[in-house]
Amino acid sequence: MSRAYAKYININLDKRIIYLVNLFYYIIWGGCMICLKKYISIISAFAVLAAMLFCGTAAFADNAEYFEFEMLSDNTVHISGYNGEQTEVHIPNSINGGTVTAIRNGAFKNNETVTAVYIPNSVESVEAQAFMNCQRLESVMLGEGVTALGYGVFQDCISLKSVSVPGGVQIIPAAAFWNCTNLARADIADTVKTISRGAFYNCNAVKSIRYNGTKAQWKNILIEEYNDCLLNAEIQCTDGMADTKLQAPTAKLTQNANGSFTISWNKIAGADKYEIYVDNGSGYKVFRTVTTTSTTTGTVPYGKKYIYKVKAVNSKISSVSSEFSNAVSGTNTKKLQAPTAKLTQNTNGSFTISWNKIAGADKYEIYVDNGSGYKIFRTVTTTSTTTGTVPYGKKYIYKVKAVNSKISSVSSEFSNAVNGTNTKKLQAPTAKLTQNANGSFTISWNKIAGADKYEIYVDNGSGYKVFRTVTTTSTTTGTVPYGKKYIYKVKAVNSKISSVSSEFSNAVNGTNTKKLQAPTAKLTQNANGSFTISWNKIAGADKYEIYVDNGSGFVLEKTAISLSFTTTPVNNNIQYSYKIKAVKNSDSSASSEFSNTVSGIRK
Repeated sequence: MSRAYAKYININLDKRIIYLVNLFYYIIWGGCMICLKKYISIISAFAVLAAMLFCGTAAFADNAEYFEFEMLSDNTVHISGYNGEQTEVHIPNSINGGTVTAIRNGAFKNNETVTAVYIPNSVESVEAQAFMNCQRLESVMLGEGVTALGYGVFQDCISLKSVSVPGGVQIIPAAAFWNCTNLARADIADTVKTISRGAFYNCNAVKSIRYNGTKAQWKNILIEEYNDCLLNAEIQCTDGMADTKLQAPTAKLTQNANGSFTISWNKIAGADKYEIYVDNGSGYKVFRTVTTTSTTTGTVPYGKKYIYKVKAVNSKISSVSSEFSNAVSGTNTKKLQAPTAKLTQNTNGSFTISWNKIAGADKYEIYVDNGSGYKIFRTVTTTSTTTGTVPYGKKYIYKVKAVNSKISSVSSEFSNAVNGTNTKKLQAPTAKLTQNANGSFTISWNKIAGADKYEIYVDNGSGYKVFRTVTTTSTTTGTVPYGKKYIYKVKAVNSKISSVSSEFSNAVNGTNTKKLQAPTAKLTQNANGSFTISWNKIAGADKYEIYVDNGSGFVLEKTAISLSFTTTPVNNNIQYSYKIKAVKNSDSSASSEFSNTVSGIRK
């Protein structure tokens, strides 16, 4: 079956009221008192439909965490799933600042807990099988903005007792209420032109249809096959209603300590519910409908004026609704609204926490809990902040508070908590360098969560290269060339997941001012019985001391500025050992350690 969609048709409420009034007077003045009881029943039948026609957009909380949804490029939201546990579900008219306009295919399909659903006026379409097989669903309130219903939208909702199809819907799609075996009441708007195949199949409990139009209009509706219950039901049509009014309530407003308002009013005889309207600067809209004589708002935007008025309603006779009460107004001077926070994990292992702008706030405090309770993390004037790379694999929880720096008492409650665990990158280590007395360097750094080894890189003037890989949090070089600058940095590594390696640490550098490097010596025996001792050039050295041991300990043999020394012919069968020390004329303390020992025997 193809999905049916419909164009929006605006209902002229003023004309409808006039028609209902004319019908009422026709009954009274025509003396048709026998018919009065029947028309009172018809009037009652249209109660829920009329209430929907007069209702605006309900100001329900933006409970985004209970819904799966997609934010579209035009700032509209389509709800695709529900993961809450409430039995009574109010679809929000906005999520994260975007207007909710659609409930997608199968969004609530097979839900086992929901018993009532209220769909706001912002929603334009409820798509195929959106509530299919919700076996506990008893009642549905479709907002007046709904213009399109999808195939099988309420199929197999066996507990559904009543439904009102709002004005604007032209097609009731195929299988819309298929097998709704307990559906007893159906109110249908006069905009409906087609009732598709099997829309009310096996709805045998339907005994009457309240049609908000004339009998002639009903006869013009195309009713396709497998809708036998409609053919057998009593069709109640109407052209008008009586012009009776309830008394208007008297309203008052109280501002609460949390920045909310309580609106209260007197009980009105004949009323079974009350509609509260609000004007926040863009005209009055329905805020809430209640059966009590008071209601409390959430915390409203700080410093903004809100005006409320109340209407008394009889749900069985919509035409007797009262005039509006007196208007009551209030401006929240008590509390800022709590922000709504969200968290995004970035590729470098950091988090971005963002939230909505709060009226009256000039800064925001961000709190973090990394396992030891919440502490203030940062204060900003923007509506987002990005952390550094957090420890790998550790859960962090954040919440936000809106603050007015001039009036500390109006600080908001905390936002919702948002959390994340870094699965992208290890934190970069923080390195430091210590120069040792022997002219070596010790590079050390902090332990990084998730790392099992560390790569140390060195630049001695020709670019960075890997110097060493260790599992500890420090490493010590050998004695480096005297007077030459060396730069080091460190990277944390997980050997099992190479992609999470950290960025480089800060660079640390040092120049050896402590010791010359020790030379590396070698010995060659010459044909004449002498030895030649040679060694490598040592940076920073002005001369080299050659020491000899012929059996009675090392003594200084010679000081040279060259890189070799040849002895005179030595005695036979005696071992001669030599070692070298590099020396700096201007700084005797920088003299190197001895080189390796080299030895020779003249045969």
